[in-house]
Amino acid sequence: AFAAELEDRLFEITEAVDAGETLKNRAKDAVKAKARLRDELLEVKRKREEIAIKMDAVRKNRAEKMSAWSERDQVNESMWDLEMALKRGMAKAIADDRNEEGLSATEVLLSDLIEKVGSIGASKGLLERTRAFNSRLEITADIVEGRI
Repeated sequence: AFAAELEDRLFEITEAVDAGETLKNRAKDAVKAKARLRDELLEVKRKREEIAIKMDAVRKNRAEKMSAWSERDQVNESMWDLEMALKRGMAKAIADDRNEEGLSATEVLLSDLIEKVGSIGASKGLLERTRAFNSRLEITADIVEGRI
């Protein structure tokens, strides 16, 4: 009876040790899985941040384009308003029988403005010079930042 009791107790202890080893191995596996999942989470967060940065760049680019389009539209609208005002003034002068009033002074001012701002004429205008200067600045920035 003592030997049987001893054998039963030894068997129980062996089972407990085996169960402990199994639990220890499962705990190690769980720690490894936790570390792997943490790494995956950090990678997803990094990718999300990269995407957010790209989205910000795209939004900024779009905002700049929209601003440029808006400025261009304002210039076009102003030129249209100026042209319409000149036409109304001419029509009123003709209706009031003031045909001697010409657009010579206005045409001179307008052509002077266009020559200074645009690129009409022998010399480059302000807009063309600004574009050329910006182009040189971009090339210089690329060189300084090491992209070229």
